[in-house]
Amino acid sequence: MAYLSALELGGADAAAHSCWPASNGEKNCFNNSLDGLVEPGTWRPRPKWWTYKIYAEGVSGRVAGSSTHPVIVPLASLSPDADAVTVLLGHTRRIEGPDLPARPIRLELTGLPPAFANGALVTVRHMPYQGEVVLPEPPIVLTTTVPVRDGQATVFLGSLPLHDAWEVHAVPAKAKKSGGRRTCAVQAPFGL
Repeated sequence: MAYLSALELGGADAAAHSCWPASNGEKNCFNNSLDGLVEPGTWRPRPKWWTYKIYAEGVSGRVAGSSTHPVIVPLASLSPDADAVTVLLGHTRRIEGPDLPARPIRLELTGLPPAFANGALVTVRHMPYQGEVVLPEPPIVLTTTVPVRDGQATVFLGSLPLHDAWEVHAVPAKAKKSGGRRTCAVQAPFGL
């Protein structure tokens, strides 16, 4: 997540993904694993593959995202028809100093489109840091409905472990079509 966030903050037009030796000593650059994103031979996805997939799906609808804590990285997007918000959250390592403990996260969604006037149905999926272990589908760790007032909603999340990622997906609690307003902002303050 830190890598993806840095690319966006730096305005990169393109980037390359590095490859490393796999646990069996074979370099994952040449073993048909998409540089370790999938299992060689079976192409079954690993957690990092899901993170990259969700990231790629949100690039065209990217909206503002910020965090009040340097190790929590949010990347947010709004669907083309303004009826879904997705936030990819990551807990990264500090470059200098000790790692900080995981603490509960309060996710604030602001500027939500009118379709969310009746509340937001929020689903959170977890991409754990587990190296080469296959993850057929990220498990759902939370499903909740939160109120939306004046285009704002707050979602209280648990603690995101170091190097893990969450996909937070919000849709209107009651389906309503809206005009194509494409403004939304996300803030992920660390702690309650």
